[in-house]
Amino acid sequence: MLLIGSLLATGCSDSRPTSVLLITLDTTRADRLGCYGRTEAGTPVLDRLAREGALFERAYCSVPITLPSHTSILTGTYPIFHGVRDNGSFVASSRLTTLAEILKEEDYRTGAFIASYPLSSAFGLDQGFEVYDEQFGATDDARRVFLDERPADQVVERASAWIEKTESDDAFFAWVHFFDPHAPYEPPADLRGKLSDPYQGEIAGMDRALGELVKTLERLDRLDDTLIVVVADHGEGLGEHGEGSHAALIYDSTMRVPMIVRGPEVPATRVRPLARTIDIVPTVTDLLGISQPKAVQGRSLRPLWQGRESDPRPVYLETLWPKLHQGWSPLEGMVLADRKMIRATALPATTPELYDVVSDPAELHDLALAEPGKVQDLVQRLDRLIESKTSNEFSRERSLTEADLESLRQLGYIGPSPDPQEANRHPKDAMLAFTGLQRAATLVVEERFEEALALLDQIESDYPFSLGVFEYRGLCFKQMGRSVDPAYFEKALQQYRRALEINPLLEEVWRNLGEVHLILGNTDDAIACYQQARRIAPGLPKTEKNFAIVLARAGRQGDAVEVLEAVIADHPGRLDARNELAGLLEEMERLEDALEAYEETCRRGVGEDPDVIRAHNRAGVLAARLNRSAKAIEHFRAVNRVRPDNVFARPKLAVELERIGRTQEALQLWTELANEHPDEPTFFENRDRLKAR
Repeated sequence: MLLIGSLLATGCSDSRPTSVLLITLDTTRADRLGCYGRTEAGTPVLDRLAREGALFERAYCSVPITLPSHTSILTGTYPIFHGVRDNGSFVASSRLTTLAEILKEEDYRTGAFIASYPLSSAFGLDQGFEVYDEQFGATDDARRVFLDERPADQVVERASAWIEKTESDDAFFAWVHFFDPHAPYEPPADLRGKLSDPYQGEIAGMDRALGELVKTLERLDRLDDTLIVVVADHGEGLGEHGEGSHAALIYDSTMRVPMIVRGPEVPATRVRPLARTIDIVPTVTDLLGISQPKAVQGRSLRPLWQGRESDPRPVYLETLWPKLHQGWSPLEGMVLADRKMIRATALPATTPELYDVVSDPAELHDLALAEPGKVQDLVQRLDRLIESKTSNEFSRERSLTEADLESLRQLGYIGPSPDPQEANRHPKDAMLAFTGLQRAATLVVEERFEEALALLDQIESDYPFSLGVFEYRGLCFKQMGRSVDPAYFEKALQQYRRALEINPLLEEVWRNLGEVHLILGNTDDAIACYQQARRIAPGLPKTEKNFAIVLARAGRQGDAVEVLEAVIADHPGRLDARNELAGLLEEMERLEDALEAYEETCRRGVGEDPDVIRAHNRAGVLAARLNRSAKAIEHFRAVNRVRPDNVFARPKLAVELERIGRTQEALQLWTELANEHPDEPTFFENRDRLKAR
């Protein structure tokens, strides 16, 4: 370990306690940052933090999936302990203790600023946060399953505003999450084509946004008394080992992550020994001088940069994604010193892989046959670690009762189980299918349906029990039903049913099946599907909102209102649910309640948010119906300030202005509208009418 600087200053105020800023970089490879050796990386801010703090050259996550990895980061425990093993259908138990809860007990102000749906408060990581800002916009992009998101600059804007509002003498804990490098890679317009590839452009855009957050701390004179931890939840395959993205394999391309710690008592240094993301919680508590929960399984990183730790820390690795989503074998692994072992748990007869990740960082040369003793040693160590660190206290078993199974068989949703010899493939031997499915999804988005179907047929011929084939074929037929011929919706139902034959425990498949039933008017079937999704993953706001829509369609408006009110009570930041509730109340002619619901959306959101614009428009309409012109004008003007081209609000604003006698202002609006829209006779008629008056 080479010290390249002295300890940072302990802060500008002797009385001010140290604040904590946790930056999590979704889907960010260590080797794509300048501080890790990448030339022309476009990461000057991260490089600066690395120069001024401790950079960990060999840091690892435990799982290459957003929600479980962040759960490990925030609890200091392995997935086998905290029980969150995948996105979407797992929820962090309220009995877990998060870093936010630890610091809140120490009188820290706590705020989280989240960039994407996998970390929605629905999944439990909001515990301990006074503010959990998750106002990311919804999308219909078929490539973004679970991935409603917002860009880094918007996340920073919200985080900076919150930090600025904290009292100068108050310590804060802010968690800021960036999602930008996640596929599909769409860098900011001014960075497109300026770096090596779009993925690098996304990283550069994220770094630039982080720079604005650092400037906020500098402007507030809080940078040097803030402990900053930067870490990625996982990396990205980028084609290595055939994996384009992440989740299916546990090679270093997705498991080795950047990790930087800068702040009081942290030297400027580069740390070579192994580090883990589960070590973040004990490091923060150690540096702040506070106690940590007994359940924490990581260790403080301080001994590493002080050179006081001789034994390497074992790194536990896993992914259950192949089994949960494809019927393939899960993977487990361990890194110890310079060796890494990977095994397919459903294929015990298969020899584990062994790599020297120091001399062979790309993991191209399997040493298992040459070093059988080392393989056996790591297998035994991994078994002991799993035995000693596993807990069943927090995991929620995703299972169906016998009554559930029987009712689903009668509905035709569950058939015979697939041949386990066929289903339990090694994920590395199925990467052509994985890559092909990603390509098929892109083709569906581009409405190249015939190409997508041909590709899915080809994949199915080689991988007959690939759940993804049926999921994406269902998606393709659903989109074709919308844009080509409604007859395709029936084919979509068939494909989703086949997917459930392989794994009946996937909430998103049940939700998609329910959506198609709803489109076809099969409200009873749609309700049954959404109820099953709710059993598997209770409380997900997207599912609950859709369930309420189905209930309303079936004439059960009262039940729908109750469901939406429960969503809002649990997730007050879900503006889409508030708008859905307001719309339902409007249909029920509960106009006062609907107006209040829309106005609450307006109060909680930001002006340019589409949900807020919709709420202002509808609130203006309701206020006008209730003869409250002043309130209607207020809402329509709010739309006009951020969307002056909105042709819904401006004519209604003109009508309300005229109603209260402000004729000149109304005339000006009708004149502007007539000039901008010469093909709309109504605008000319109203302009001429007011002119004549």
